[in-house]
Amino acid sequence: MEYEIKKVGMRPIMKQVFQKVSKIATTDDPVLIVGEKGIEKRIIVRAIHNLSKRKSNSLIEVNCALTEQERIEKEMFGIEKAG
Repeated sequence: MEYEIKKVGMRPIMKQVFQKVSKIATTDDPVLIVGEKGIEKRIIVRAIHNLSKRKSNSLIEVNCALTEQERIEKEMFGIEKAG
């Protein structure tokens, strides 16, 4: 079954968001989703994943609000501070 974003009754701003989601899903670039607490960022994350060519692979979500900054940088980008 193909993943489809239901746009019926959706506000215009959300239609724009999901147009961007569809475009982003075609790339191989890493994506960082940010927004205020309480905004359902997971919906965007899952939509990108389900529309991508990697949809058959596992999706790993990282809640950056629950981890320290240095650990986030190391986990996501392989960066460690020298010294």
